[in-house]
Amino acid sequence: MEQSREEYKYSSVCSDPTKSSWLPLLRQMFVCSGVTSYFFIYGLFFGAPTVYVPQIRKEANSTEAISMEAVSWLFSISSYGSLPWAIICPVIAQRYGRKAPYVILWINTIICVSLLYFSKSVTELFGATFYWGIWISNAIGTFFHWKNICILIFICCIYNISILFWPDSPVWLATNGRFEECARCHRWLKGEDEDSELELKQLISSQKENLKRKHERKEDNKKNCFIKLYDSVKAKTFYIPLIYSLLTICLYHFSGKLACSGYIIDIIKTITASESTAYEGMLVLDGVTVLGMVFSNNKLRSYDNVYVFV
Repeated sequence: MEQSREEYKYSSVCSDPTKSSWLPLLRQMFVCSGVTSYFFIYGLFFGAPTVYVPQIRKEANSTEAISMEAVSWLFSISSYGSLPWAIICPVIAQRYGRKAPYVILWINTIICVSLLYFSKSVTELFGATFYWGIWISNAIGTFFHWKNICILIFICCIYNISILFWPDSPVWLATNGRFEECARCHRWLKGEDEDSELELKQLISSQKENLKRKHERKEDNKKNCFIKLYDSVKAKTFYIPLIYSLLTICLYHFSGKLACSGYIIDIIKTITASESTAYEGMLVLDGVTVLGMVFSNNKLRSYDNVYVFV
């Protein structure tokens, strides 16, 4: 009886289960564009040192303006700064929803880009890099002053105010037993057609089962937490994706791509003794990187992951 009342409550939100329109697609694009822009911003930050280091040295007419040791830190300090967030963000996302980490990231990015734009010393550059598309960033630095990269990032941040208008993740809401809100957000994103309603019904049903199993596990206090951890780690669903991820990361680092991205201008300038050729080579390298990502994504749809990796 209780279940039928809940199902009626979810279905009552829907005015017409057969209705379909372009509005849900536009809403999904609205949310996805905000998420995608953060990858774009990351690329801008990552590529910025490649162009602002030579420009600052040229303006100071001295390579000592930014030493090689400082350059090495500028390229690596962002990774050290991201380590705490790799732990903090998932915890926040699990506890407060998927939207909360993006709001924190948006505030963090605003502070970071402001510090980067107004920086006048290497120390301030360190701070900006610690707090937080490669090709676009390098292209801007090739033809314009490097601080224009910050302006583009700031424009992206203005657009990302849209985060405040995002709905919460339907999956997260269902995971926490908030099924009525889950139905409302799911219909806002996916619409109210027959396929979307079937997907919503399956989502709510599966999460009810998960919550039931979680409640049963809580009542069973006999099983040691270390045994639970061991069971999770030895599961194929855990270690197979982890191995693939580690192999991909190792391939990226051992191939020298990271070093080339940071020192490509110095490397080509040493070989050719031409600054213009160095910048052109940098853009070609970035172009190959972008085309490689597009090509591999298309191949992943047609071939096995292992085949593409090899």
